Amino acid sequence: MSVEQINWKARVDQARNEADRRALLAEVGRWRAARLTNLEAQREASFAIARLYAALGDNERALAEAKQLQNLSRDPRFASSWGRRSKRLMQRLSRPSTPASIDWSGFGRAVLEGDLKAARQFLGQRKGPRADRARLWLRVRDALEGSADDMSLFLRELEQELGEAFGPRKPAPAKATTKGEGKPSTERARKSEASDSPLAKWLGGSIPSRRRELVDALEKAVREHADKLDGLTAAALQHHLDTAGTRRTAPWLFGLTARTLAWSDAEQTHAVLAVAREQGAFAVTAYDEPGFKQVVALLKALQDNPDHLAQIRRGLGRGGVEAGRDTWTVRLGHGADQVQLAFLSEGAVQALADIVSRLQSIHPRTLLVLPAGSAIPADLPQGFLAVASDDAARWLEAAGEVPAAPVVEAEAPAAPTEQAAVADETPSAQDEPEAPARRREASPFARIAETLSGEAEPAIEELGEALKGLRRRFKAFASVRGALDNLPVEQADARMETFLRAVDLWAPEGMGFPQGTTLAVLQASLLPQGKVATFLGDSTRFGGAGVPVVLDVVKAASGAGYEVARVVRGATRKEQREHAALEHLADQTRGLWRLAVIRDGGVEGDVVVVADATPETRATLPLILLEERNRVVLLADDDGLRAWYGETGGPVPVLWDGPDDAPQLLDAIGQWA
Repeated sequence: MSVEQINWKARVDQARNEADRRALLAEVGRWRAARLTNLEAQREASFAIARLYAALGDNERALAEAKQLQNLSRDPRFASSWGRRSKRLMQRLSRPSTPASIDWSGFGRAVLEGDLKAARQFLGQRKGPRADRARLWLRVRDALEGSADDMSLFLRELEQELGEAFGPRKPAPAKATTKGEGKPSTERARKSEASDSPLAKWLGGSIPSRRRELVDALEKAVREHADKLDGLTAAALQHHLDTAGTRRTAPWLFGLTARTLAWSDAEQTHAVLAVAREQGAFAVTAYDEPGFKQVVALLKALQDNPDHLAQIRRGLGRGGVEAGRDTWTVRLGHGADQVQLAFLSEGAVQALADIVSRLQSIHPRTLLVLPAGSAIPADLPQGFLAVASDDAARWLEAAGEVPAAPVVEAEAPAAPTEQAAVADETPSAQDEPEAPARRREASPFARIAETLSGEAEPAIEELGEALKGLRRRFKAFASVRGALDNLPVEQADARMETFLRAVDLWAPEGMGFPQGTTLAVLQASLLPQGKVATFLGDSTRFGGAGVPVVLDVVKAASGAGYEVARVVRGATRKEQREHAALEHLADQTRGLWRLAVIRDGGVEGDVVVVADATPETRATLPLILLEERNRVVLLADDDGLRAWYGETGGPVPVLWDGPDDAPQLLDAIGQWA
């Protein structure tokens, strides 16, 4: 397909100032938008736009366009020309930017507005004095938003770093004289040391680098070596001291250490703790607090029923008061019967009203364990009980007497399972900000689930009020599937349709819900003539052209024992990032669907349903087909659609005229490797 001859290269070279470049950028963008089905035009435009963005100093957008050009040049017919051109462009744009070409105002604005994630993405791997100062600013913000402990730890670390920077120089290591005997890279050395660590042997040969993965691996090792807690805990503590040094805390080890001290002789653990105390290690200072010793005493009393333990934490999170930082909490039981025990220090008792208010926001049923001899407060809120005793048996007895929480607060998040909860110990400074957000979001989730699964038919207005409480709107469907699972099909279908309409009214125009599309299609496939199926046929947010075909495909795949894991309409966000043109087409591509199907043996692939041949579909499909994967393309049996598809170079399609064509589709899925 020919492209009218416009020398964009010369036009880009002639644009000498920012105004000319931005005007030319808009012109090329309009030219590209008018030729969405012309791949040669898309290549010309991407190349010109990438060069313009690079000249304007927007390296991120330039790279995105260059990557799109690379994707558009995968066709072997263009490998000798556009392939080489895109490769050179990517290499040039991937070179580190000089400090003078970086506009740091975006970074400063993100930090001042509190969007630290965007600030870190902007900073990336940049190096230099200004980047170092930017990283220091982020650390200061983290410390300021944390507790006094976080600030104190930050200042100590900063002092140590400054001392090392301005202290006497260390002699340079001797260079290896024999080939192959040089010092290994830092990363290789770290991995080698980690694989040789005693902890690696407990965890199966490797130590995860991510905090959550490490906690999960430790909990798995606890289950596999329940009778050898002492050795595992000693190895974990020693590994932390060896890799992080003495000036970093290890709150994720609190629960493991408490269980070890309570449920074993802990000879090896005591030995490691003794050495760490002599070194002044921050990681073990919390173990000398009265609250931790009370936690260990409680676990000893609970030794015959270890499954009753759900969670151990220190402190009251970012929303807590300063006096509550050495308050230890233990949750016992699971589900609605779960009770939280809070071990308060003398200082916490002095600020009891603030402590109780914070505890109430964390868990609605709480037993306050006060120091022996303390006066029992008389004005505790409903769901709270207090005891002043050093007797662990009395604590367990009182925990069973804690009254039920008021109904308005019963929407606190349900306790996690034992495995996840015990692993969810006091988070580190960088993990802490997420915890309060999860607690705040649980109440709307609970209201949504309760409204959908209740005896009364849900009202759109009631669901809308619950939806307004969600801070992360894309999680709106998190509670829907579980709420509808136990209802009759017709009732579940009607309530799903009500919920979809509520989301449609509440959500801003243009906002998509991929998870909602999947749930809605799976629900509609159970009742193809039901309310959800009818709604999807008319919905611009969740449905569109081709819904009946999609439902037939889901029914055929499910009937053959396959799992439909996801239903996507148009291009995914990942594809929109890789192909800039798709970002402007996403809301208009309603006749192109993909179903992620998992076949027996875990083989996965896509069934692509092409229900129309609009310009948006014609522009989107060739870009989607560039990625190599197991795929079946299903076309409506239409002469015009078949003729156009033959020009795309895509795989041989399955023609669909109704459910009778299902055997051909299933046979094609069966050929996936």
